[in-house]
Amino acid sequence: MKMKISISRMCSLLQEHHYENVEPGTPSNISSKRIRELAFAKLRQQESDGNTNKQDKEKHMKTSLRVLLIAAVICTLSLTAFAAFGGLEFFKSIFGDSAQSIGEHIQNPMTSTENEDYRLTVESLLSDGFKTDLIVSLAAKNGKPIPFDPMEMFHTQFIGNEEAMNSASYREMPEFAQGDTQYYHLELTSLGNHNSAEVKISLKEELPPLSVTVPVNGTMARKDIHIKAEDYADQNYCPETVQLSPMGMLVIGSEKHPKGGLPTAQMFVQMKDGTREELMSEMSFDDGEETVGGGGGAVIVGPGETAPLVITTMGSRNPDNKVVTSGFFSRILNLDQVQAIIVDDVEYTLQ
Repeated sequence: MKMKISISRMCSLLQEHHYENVEPGTPSNISSKRIRELAFAKLRQQESDGNTNKQDKEKHMKTSLRVLLIAAVICTLSLTAFAAFGGLEFFKSIFGDSAQSIGEHIQNPMTSTENEDYRLTVESLLSDGFKTDLIVSLAAKNGKPIPFDPMEMFHTQFIGNEEAMNSASYREMPEFAQGDTQYYHLELTSLGNHNSAEVKISLKEELPPLSVTVPVNGTMARKDIHIKAEDYADQNYCPETVQLSPMGMLVIGSEKHPKGGLPTAQMFVQMKDGTREELMSEMSFDDGEETVGGGGGAVIVGPGETAPLVITTMGSRNPDNKVVTSGFFSRILNLDQVQAIIVDDVEYTLQ
């Protein structure tokens, strides 16, 4: 007969003075030797009980030993999980509590490579195909220091398509540092969909050569909004499609005669709770007389200030008179809470 044993049932077999509260990131006094000692002490106590016959005693001893050993394995795994930082915690430090809504889309490759000086590991990854956030750790071995600024340490590229990446930024995450291991946030953005691609992360030449490659498999859903072309019949620029994801937005449009800075429509996101936030405006890109091929910008937020939804923009003109512009978010946008996108005062309800 198969028996289903819950973790709580296994833990209930242990006396309270054997319990230990373990905080994330702190070592435990529990050792495999100590768990083994407790298990056999329990069995010896049962064997000395004269009220149990030999057959029942042997059966009970085997069951108890199995239960305690299973409990020991689960407890050990649980301690390891609690001691390590989870992927969600990394992304909550980037996007705040809004990251809770995309927890199921966080990938934890835990792919590593190392040499005699360092170990490089890709810890976690989050992507919508246009923006990819990577969490990597670099562990110094044998007391080897990590003397470089992150922007001078790393090099990233999409395998087979180096031009797919439009921008990259790297920063240290000191709040997760553990001993000789440092953590870094690598942010990669693109105007082309790099989903199902592979990204290669390397240390630059100043450090001993190390590189690791991981696939980018974003699973977040996007919403496509098609704009009414007839509303722009007499205008030079026409936004055609808006792609909205929890991490950002992409606008594909066309212009009859490319001129000056990158054109854009006035756009807002309307939430179901009645709030409204700006996505794009004429201020998103520099407007000048010189015709440019691309551009972008970022919002700098001071201490104590609240960041707007869109904090980074980029765009480019393509040879076929298509204009691609994008905006990346400071927090995760829960698409289930979005009612509509407003483009030049016209409301488009999300389906």
